[in-house]
Amino acid sequence: MKLQLNRMVAAAAAFSMAPFLVQARSPYGLDKTLVLFDEGTHQELYSTFFADLKERGLELDFLNVKDTADFDLIVDGENEYDNLLVLPTKVKSLGPKLKADTLLEFFNKGGNILAITNAVSSPESLREFLNELEISVAPRGYRAIDHFSYDTTDEIKHDVIRVSERADSNILSTGEVLYRGSAAYLGNSNPHVVPIAHGSKTSYAYDAADDGLALQTPWASGTQLYYVAGFQGNNNARVAWAGSSDLFSDEFFGLNPENRKAAAELSKWTFQEKNVLKLEYSQHEAVNETAEWSTTSGHALYHVKENVKYTAALSEWDGERWTPYVADDIQLEFVMLDPYYRLTFGAPVEQTATAAVYVTEFKVPDQHGIFTFKLDYERPGLTFLRDHKTVTVRHTANDEWPRSWEITNSWVYMSSFLAVVGAWIAFVVFYLFIGKGGETSTSKAKKNN
Repeated sequence: MKLQLNRMVAAAAAFSMAPFLVQARSPYGLDKTLVLFDEGTHQELYSTFFADLKERGLELDFLNVKDTADFDLIVDGENEYDNLLVLPTKVKSLGPKLKADTLLEFFNKGGNILAITNAVSSPESLREFLNELEISVAPRGYRAIDHFSYDTTDEIKHDVIRVSERADSNILSTGEVLYRGSAAYLGNSNPHVVPIAHGSKTSYAYDAADDGLALQTPWASGTQLYYVAGFQGNNNARVAWAGSSDLFSDEFFGLNPENRKAAAELSKWTFQEKNVLKLEYSQHEAVNETAEWSTTSGHALYHVKENVKYTAALSEWDGERWTPYVADDIQLEFVMLDPYYRLTFGAPVEQTATAAVYVTEFKVPDQHGIFTFKLDYERPGLTFLRDHKTVTVRHTANDEWPRSWEITNSWVYMSSFLAVVGAWIAFVVFYLFIGKGGETSTSKAKKNN
């Protein structure tokens, strides 16, 4: 077969390629990586991929699956490693210390996992863990086929697929890559699942042991078939799964340079070396007062109908440094049970060397209570940004209302009141003093008698 004849040439080409990968490291120093393998892994097939990882500063520790009986991935409630890289293994299980619940606990504690399987290697504990994330990997022995988008290096089985379909997740920006392996389908009820690369309309997955039923009962087909998928938790830990070990091999690196770029981009995303956002600072303040931007909040107490300004500075990690993150879909909510306002920031008003500054202004609603400034920015493939600041909105105090004489509409009522008071005083004066001024002759005669 032509593909087999090209193996030695492809491997040599992979090693002779000039370095073209941008160096990158996680901004949080997530470098300590455990690589799981067994005797059937053949590590030498992925030497270029490992060399690229080490060149980016990752510290790789290799562990044979058969030696995991005395190994603890989590010690005293803390992860022993920042990242976990699982290579294809012949064994059906990763061992008693690496069951699905252990992998899930490692992930919940902030660990990143890159899982690589193929059509003949899919450990049950790994599949159970991925099922928890709604990434349903095809059973062992199932292979992805595409009779219209296959590579000419294998014109018999059509299982070397040229993959160009990408999901809108900003993770893989390469051209066509060569893919040979299994597939998965994704659940649609979990927003944390990140689709990365899927099959074309003519692709399908079937049980390779029963070619006769391939077209009649495919396991999955069309664009619902995924070759690469990811998951990002609320703690921003990441999981990536790829159903092709050849995607990372020296052989395919030599046949198609885009494979090497794709492997680098996928591993960078998984180990948080790209698509990482950070909120540099945020603050809120009354518009009629001036305050320097700082990492602390301004006011914690506002009154109704007061004009408020909210400022946020966002950064993105480019692999070496923090740079301004520019977007036009960042929103702020002012919430008390339900949002009273949902405002879009628009373009940044300022860009510094490390951050883009966004500002929005609004008037506090005429409702007192406990409100929250809520900035929730969640986009596929990017780390989640959440900033919640609680403030009190009070009603207008009695001494803050305008006095009666300041309201022109009240002058007529005040005039009426003063007129009534004046008339009453005049009546009393006339009654007491003017009404008894002279006596009549009849009253004098009565007094004399």
